[in-house]
Amino acid sequence: MLAQAARNTDPITSHMADEEITTSGQRAAQMMQAVQAVKDYPGHTSAELAKATGMDRSMLARRLPDARSLNFVKNGDTFRKCDVTGRKSITWYEL
Repeated sequence: MLAQAARNTDPITSHMADEEITTSGQRAAQMMQAVQAVKDYPGHTSAELAKATGMDRSMLARRLPDARSLNFVKNGDTFRKCDVTGRKSITWYEL
């Protein structure tokens, strides 16, 4: 089951957006796009996946944890320097 996308402390508009994106099926569709990106580019960060696929980095950063919670993807064992941001970042792999 997917976690709530909006925090309890977020404004009502965030909860409304959470409900809309989830019930419309858009959240699941985006999650599967993110899973496919990880399949195509394993071991990359969300910023690297965005650069490689043309997908929105924020969308990937939101949907990859969803995919992890459903056991579609996992994180790498260590952080590494992202080629896009230059910061240590999480990497993603298919399960």
